[in-house]
Amino acid sequence: MRIRSHTARALALALGLVLALGIVSTGCAARDTESVSILETEGPSAEELINTTTSEVSVFYPAGDTIVEERVVLDDDTDALRQVLDRMFATEELPSGAKVTLPRAEVLGVTVEDGLATVDFSAGILGEGESEQVQQIALVSIIRSVAQFPGIERVGFTVEGRTQGTAEGKDIATLWGDVRLDDGPWSLGETRKAGEGTD
Repeated sequence: MRIRSHTARALALALGLVLALGIVSTGCAARDTESVSILETEGPSAEELINTTTSEVSVFYPAGDTIVEERVVLDDDTDALRQVLDRMFATEELPSGAKVTLPRAEVLGVTVEDGLATVDFSAGILGEGESEQVQQIALVSIIRSVAQFPGIERVGFTVEGRTQGTAEGKDIATLWGDVRLDDGPWSLGETRKAGEGTD
């Protein structure tokens, strides 16, 4: 009797386990089938969405005598260059605590025509007080940020749509003193070659 009792219990447990597993696997199969049908019938795949609505780019920040690269993913790659420049000029301090050595300016617009990207800044771009080396590194950081975008060969600046005159009592053509507007537009060719060597 004991043997039969144990056998009956073992069979009951085994049968219960088989039924439970059957329900779980059936449930999974149903969910998998349902997921597939949703993906097949409701719009683009995740891979297509990633490829069409996001892009990964670099923002090069000047931090004193160094340039710090930050990789960012944009939710929408429309006007990605403008987004990169906006991010550069909106950031005052990096996570490391390093100060971003750019004038406190707003990007008013970016146009690209015949391979020339023209970045229009607010009068805040007319900075002062930084050394010549820091000014040059700030310029290179902007050029490197622009150089990653295909079809752009040169970059130039305007201040409130102009290259001459004054804004907020400062000479526009002087820009940062050692970096003058009439030194531009700047070629991106050498910058691209230098960037290729660092990867």
